[in-house]
This record gives sequence, structure tokens and C-alpha cells, in this order.
Amino acid sequence: MPRHGFNDITDHLIGDIPIKTSYSVFAECGVLYGLPHNLDFYAGGYLNYGLNNVVNSNGNLVYQQDGIYNGILNSNQTDKARTIAIGIKIGLLWHFGRNATVAK
Repeated sequence: MPRHGFNDITDHLIGDIPIKTSYSVFAECGVLYGLPHNLDFYAGGYLNYGLNNVVNSNGNLVYQQDGIYNGILNSNQTDKARTIAIGIKIGLLWHFGRNATVAK
């Protein structure tokens, strides 16, 4: 459907988007609950926050008059972009082998 702005499969896209290395802070917190038969249940949350801007600002348009598509990150529409991830983790931990004895 090229008439609607979508590329077809025969298009060969060339070029690259200049981006910088991302530096980020990562934090995670969770709880472990012991279950029978060498199993533990884990539930927690995490946050990953980017500290710096990863794009280089330039004056390109998103879609130029000659048909070149630069994309949002490589256009004048974006001057700052940071990485961020927030989520939850749940899981089961299975302990292999025999139970270890704790010295008292």
C-alpha cells in the first residue's frame, strides 16, 4: 500500500540513525516466599531509567518532499529521548540437589 505511505517488500532501506550510548540506573526490589518441595516463589518490581539523551538533534523532516522517510528519532520532531523500563517480575525458583544443612 505505497499510496498510503507504507513501503512495499521490494524497497531496500539504506542509511542509519546516529545515536549515542545510553547510560542508565537500574533498581529492583522483591520478596521470596518459601514453598514446599525445594520451590520458592518470587515477586518483585524493577525500574531502569536512562540518564542521558541518546539522539543527536538535527533539522531533517520526518518525511521529505522527495520521498525520503527519516523516521521520528532522526527528525526535527525529537530532540530528547531517554530509555526507561518499568515492570514486575514473578517466578518460581527450583532448588536442585539435596537440602543443605545449616550449622548452628
